[in-house]
Amino acid sequence: MTWRRWTWLVPALLVYTICRVPSFFEPHWYTDEAGYATTARAVLRGVPLYAQAWTNKPPLHIWAVALPLSLFGPKEAGLHALTFISGLLALLAVGLMARRLLSPRRALITSVAFGLAIGLPLFEAELLLPESLLIAPTTWAGFLVLTRVIPMSGGAAGHWTWAALAGGLLGVAVGLQQTAMADTAAFALIIALTPGVSRRALLGFGVGFVAVVVSWLAPALVVAGIPAVAFALVGFYHSYVAFSAPKSPLGIGLRILGPALALLGAFTARRDVRATWPLWLWACAELAVSSIANRPYPHFLVPALAPTILALGSIRPIRLPVRWRLAPLAAAFAVTVPLALVAGTDFNALQAYAAWPKAQLGQQRTAWSAQLDIRSPADEATAAWIREHGLSQSSAVIWSSSAWLYLLADLPLALPTAPVYNNVVLLGSASAVADRVDAMQPQLIVTSEEALSQWPEIAPVLARDYELAFQSYPDSVYLRRAGHWATTAAITRAV
Repeated sequence: MTWRRWTWLVPALLVYTICRVPSFFEPHWYTDEAGYATTARAVLRGVPLYAQAWTNKPPLHIWAVALPLSLFGPKEAGLHALTFISGLLALLAVGLMARRLLSPRRALITSVAFGLAIGLPLFEAELLLPESLLIAPTTWAGFLVLTRVIPMSGGAAGHWTWAALAGGLLGVAVGLQQTAMADTAAFALIIALTPGVSRRALLGFGVGFVAVVVSWLAPALVVAGIPAVAFALVGFYHSYVAFSAPKSPLGIGLRILGPALALLGAFTARRDVRATWPLWLWACAELAVSSIANRPYPHFLVPALAPTILALGSIRPIRLPVRWRLAPLAAAFAVTVPLALVAGTDFNALQAYAAWPKAQLGQQRTAWSAQLDIRSPADEATAAWIREHGLSQSSAVIWSSSAWLYLLADLPLALPTAPVYNNVVLLGSASAVADRVDAMQPQLIVTSEEALSQWPEIAPVLARDYELAFQSYPDSVYLRRAGHWATTAAITRAV
């Protein structure tokens, strides 16, 4: 029977599913999720993307976030259902690649390892972030390129239409996150260098990629204009890169050395009979993204998990003579891995997942939420207070890195973007953001302790025009004084 051909994947699917169960019960805690969801809500309400609803991510990511938001509201279970499906699709692609490229035993181990890696929260793959979504199109593009486009085990190369489909999938991936250009470059190089592959395959790959990119980029350009879109997707990252770049010549040199060795290795290994070099090139390209980003964000490693685990699964005992053609790729991998691991792992979330069954049985949801982020229970309590006092839909500013209150309390977004740190970058300084808030005269301002400490410029505005109305550490709600707000009666009732 056909279904028996898939039974070997059951352990990986089971491990992945079990590991993901706590993700459907997570509180609202991760700040980037809130920023993307707030922008998606604005788009659903007809606000033009990049022109008014601002984000530094490509439009496909915001449209993807808008899907569960429109169906389930800002519930984490709904948001994480999308990343569960994305991870499931990626797991199927990795399993099929492993089955084609490795022995049955290695394929089983590799698929289970990948299921564990994206099922557990160590790399934050459960969060609704670009990296958690782009793993589906990139892994399937990898499956097409490595098993359909290039010849395997002495077989013939596939038809160029497979390459066009792979290019289209990578166009989707870049529409979720700009860093998927690393996958695009790696697969283009693999197609170009592999002996026996028609040049039409590379052309088809490029046409498929460009066609999909144009399909999502053109509407954004028409609505917001070239300058706005160019700044959001490219220009905004100038300061980001400048802040993250290593200061020492050694650090810069090592980050250049890794990709350089990978390129050299691709040329020297292109005729290797075992044909495992594409896996190593793909892994090096993805790991280079994390090493160049140089930030302690575990989800930066999510796209690298599939090629890295597959590449490691392809290692065989070294026998003389050593195959020197693979040496540059091996060196590139050895140089890049330590640099990429600056992203780290989220052991705090892993500990929270381990404590989840006990928290569920003991009805200790608040304590469990605080284990992920102390702001989470405070945001829930603050949102409840705002709703109870009829202040939903009031003009408001959330002076915090966490923007969940815009969604939880149904508050409109008046600043250019939700998280205060992005507003600081957009407007040039925290003082400029505080001046903008002062000019807006919002009815309420919600602050968090960490934001007040990092950006205290809002304090004079609060002292002059606002009164403290509610606190749930670390959140504080300030209402505009009656003399500064036309609806004095509403304030009196609220307080």
